[in-house]
Amino acid sequence: MQLNQYAKVARAADLVDEAERVLRSALPAPADDEQAVSALREVLELTRRLADEADRLGLGKPAPGRVPARRQLLLGGAEPRAVADVLSGEQGDS
Repeated sequence: MQLNQYAKVARAADLVDEAERVLRSALPAPADDEQAVSALREVLELTRRLADEADRLGLGKPAPGRVPARRQLLLGGAEPRAVADVLSGEQGDS
């Protein structure tokens, strides 16, 4: 569903090349944690840009989502948190 929203908004906002670039760089398995975090940050920024464009165009907006608790344990916490909070290193239950 998320990728469908990306495609719909990217086409409508003429951002297909940027969306393709970000997704192609983020989807391969990262070599290390630093590369994984960098790729996730790029996808988060793309999501934010496409959400802004979707709002402007009156389309359904993609959202960054949450990191499941199981994955969050690897990133230093036990509770699910917003992806943006995990990538920024913020603590809390937002």
